[in-house]
Amino acid sequence: MKIPQKGKSKEVLLSELKERKKIDFDWKNGRIFASIYDAGEEARSVIYEAYQMFLTENLVDPTLFPSLRDMENEVVSMCADLLQGDENTVGTLTSGGTESCLLAVKTAKFHARKQNPDIKAEIIVPYTIHFAFLKACEYFDVKAVVVPVTSDYKADLDAIENAINANTVLIVGSAPSYAYGAIDPIEEMGH
Repeated sequence: MKIPQKGKSKEVLLSELKERKKIDFDWKNGRIFASIYDAGEEARSVIYEAYQMFLTENLVDPTLFPSLRDMENEVVSMCADLLQGDENTVGTLTSGGTESCLLAVKTAKFHARKQNPDIKAEIIVPYTIHFAFLKACEYFDVKAVVVPVTSDYKADLDAIENAINANTVLIVGSAPSYAYGAIDPIEEMGH
């Protein structure tokens, strides 16, 4: 396919998009797990309006759009409070789950590298982990140490403990896992 020499009218483009959408799964019937998180029509209405309001703004330069910077800081602060962080807790807003996973792996690697520039970064992941963590390992040259899970699809604490070594920069758990809906023993994994 080539880039067309002439663009399509709004009417033609929207008509084509509507036609393409007909083959998509109807998520509104509530029968999709873990791909759509619908808070209902009222929330959707607010989200659409807010999205349109900031459609062209970009957080890459917070001096141009301080409103975005302020909103990001507020969300990070709320999450830090929810997770019992303190005034030293930092974070960033991402565009979705995959970007969040990528940044978690990148951050862990670069944080570890500050203490040990020669580290061969590894992360420990149960095999039920979201595939974006494996993608992140490819992107950032980090070894993924994949460990088994228990019969109820939760991270196996013994397997994780046995996999920890001097190159471990991150241990990943899910709450819930994307494919199985199981909640890994996050608190125990942190000890």
